[in-house]
Amino acid sequence: PPPMAMAKGADESLLALVEASRVTNAEMTEFRNCIQGLQRLVESLSPEWRVRPFGSSANGFCTKGSDLDVTCFRFDIADQYRAQAIYELQQQIAAILPRDPSLELVEAVWTARVPILKLKFEGHLEVDLSFQNTEAILNTELLKAYAKLHPSVRQLVVLVKLWAKACGVSGAPQGHLSSYSVTLLVLYFLQVQPDLHFPSLPTAEFDTADGSFPDFSHISWPCPLQLSDLLSRFFHFYAYEFQWGGEVVSVRLGYRAQMGSPEFVQLSGKINWRLHIEDPFLLNRNLNCVLGNTQEHQLQEALSIAAMETASGQLPQRLLELMAPGMNYNYSISVASTKSALEDGSQSTPSEEEAGLAAASSASKWLSGGERSVLPAASPLEEWLPESPAPADVPMPSFLSWETVRL
Repeated sequence: PPPMAMAKGADESLLALVEASRVTNAEMTEFRNCIQGLQRLVESLSPEWRVRPFGSSANGFCTKGSDLDVTCFRFDIADQYRAQAIYELQQQIAAILPRDPSLELVEAVWTARVPILKLKFEGHLEVDLSFQNTEAILNTELLKAYAKLHPSVRQLVVLVKLWAKACGVSGAPQGHLSSYSVTLLVLYFLQVQPDLHFPSLPTAEFDTADGSFPDFSHISWPCPLQLSDLLSRFFHFYAYEFQWGGEVVSVRLGYRAQMGSPEFVQLSGKINWRLHIEDPFLLNRNLNCVLGNTQEHQLQEALSIAAMETASGQLPQRLLELMAPGMNYNYSISVASTKSALEDGSQSTPSEEEAGLAAASSASKWLSGGERSVLPAASPLEEWLPESPAPADVPMPSFLSWETVRL
């Protein structure tokens, strides 16, 4: 069945969760300091080399606790000299890293599709340094342009990424889809919904020889739906409408097409009845290459569960647990007291779902400290909570007690 409208307060709760997951100013400062340090190192080898971030830290979809992906590159290297230049730079960079005490070489991964140096900056920030990985820069610029079309684009991507991580169905090292692939799933969903009129940006305009990128600031998207509606329709699409195994997720095309289409003549792995995701720039690369069979079934099951939850007008349970860890707004939160409080100023009696969402919204606001999270990113909630009472400057919702909130 098509998804029902969410209960009152759903969008407020979702936006609070997105805001609480936003990367902090301190993390952004650390990103900049790391990039500047790497830039100084490569410039000591040759002033033509450049260091640039890519991935979530640079494409507009970054969340709190993200790692940093960086590539060292030159746009003027001819293809026939590319491999030799990359090899020489790898050896030289590894040799001069000890000059910067803030950078620690953890591991050199030369056998990966894109060879990288795994680093740590200031002892804790994990950094993957690749070489001449210009395709990743193109992908980053494309996603950044989509993120700028409307705030709802970033909000929906962040929510789906948080949901996927909470469900344990993302993370390429574990045989799941990468964060990049999850982002493409969201963008493709937006593109192929006929009533959303979401623009498809021409990927060919990003693939330039001089490193310049197109300006799409003149294009905007008047999002016609609330965030909760977008989220429920995303799950409904991939659970019930998407033709798993036959249809190809192609942000490059921006419309629905089967894997037998001439558009995908270069795409690898087409003979397998799997989830197919085309890389927008490397047209022979099927991003399902990291997805294991078991992990794909887990993804399908998680999408089906979320689709059933949102079809009944509820938020996915995994997102609710992020809003207030250890709580279920249908059972664990004191819905009755919240419902009573809502009735005081209302002409109508709120439903249990509406009361529960209001409770979850209040809890998430309190736990996130309003606009920004006051919880240390790496600290379990129960370690942060005092025994009693609540801090005077952080008023606790009336329906909660420390016993209710504690994990």
